[in-house]
Amino acid sequence: MQRPQDETGIFARYTTEEIIAAALPWCRANNYKLVIKQHPYCTSWRTADWIKTLTDDPHLIVTTGDVVKIFSKAKAVLTISSSVGFEALLRDVPVFCFGASEYGYLTHEVFDLNNLGEMLTEILLSGKEKQSSLPGVYDFAAAHLYDTADEADIADLYQAIKSYSLKTGTHLGWMPGELPPEIDFREGYNGENYLLHGFSTLDNPGVPSNQSRASLAFEHHGEMEIKTLSIAYTVYAVAQHPIMYFSILWNGQPVGPWASGTVEEPSRKVEVPVPVQPGINTLSFMFVNPIQPADLPTDFDVRLRGFVLHHIAFSDE
Repeated sequence: MQRPQDETGIFARYTTEEIIAAALPWCRANNYKLVIKQHPYCTSWRTADWIKTLTDDPHLIVTTGDVVKIFSKAKAVLTISSSVGFEALLRDVPVFCFGASEYGYLTHEVFDLNNLGEMLTEILLSGKEKQSSLPGVYDFAAAHLYDTADEADIADLYQAIKSYSLKTGTHLGWMPGELPPEIDFREGYNGENYLLHGFSTLDNPGVPSNQSRASLAFEHHGEMEIKTLSIAYTVYAVAQHPIMYFSILWNGQPVGPWASGTVEEPSRKVEVPVPVQPGINTLSFMFVNPIQPADLPTDFDVRLRGFVLHHIAFSDE
């Protein structure tokens, strides 16, 4: 549960009471326990009184216990948009999200409570092989941490990703490669050395993004240099949102003005000077006005919203 005054309530599609009322009948019918974890800093007497009315139901447990221990036995986590949902994803527990959240696309987003029972059955009772959320979660974390300006954080994350990549042998593109003269992005990534964290891979040319930021990382073994960075991209705008803006960040700091694209002129090219430092350098793209799936027409493929990177190049000034 989240505190009544929590700002995440602004992004909620339903109240906690409505979510519990929708989930509890499914739990009764399928012999599951619905565990309510009260927020440790909730001081609302109204919430406390409401929780007391729930304790008589044998399929409902109210606890103030350790959330990590709860995760160890949880089959799914229901949340509006709190960090608890992301913690559950890190432990590969399915998450049902009832509010707008930046990590929402990694979860089973609930836009209609009438569909909750069917969704729970599909994920928990269908007998289908569970799809791990960890690759997407790892990618999401890398995208958000890689644009930090803290060199220690960048180095720590780089080592973590490198260890994971070497261990799994499946995502060598997560390791920063040498700073290249240029990269053409086709069918998701270029060779084995350059992959954008936070970007989805589709079969169409380029690298589409379906979240609000994404990043690359490069290693530079020379002295500090000033390079001109050229970026060719396409923005997928729609009539309801005819223009999209995004920031370009180099080592966590904005460089140049906002970039943009429109319905009339979706493909553009920008050039900005960047200071290439010895060691790891990061290039990030962050939407200023990301579009949520709920804002799009029902017949619009949400995977194609946003931003496609086609080509980047580094040249001497």
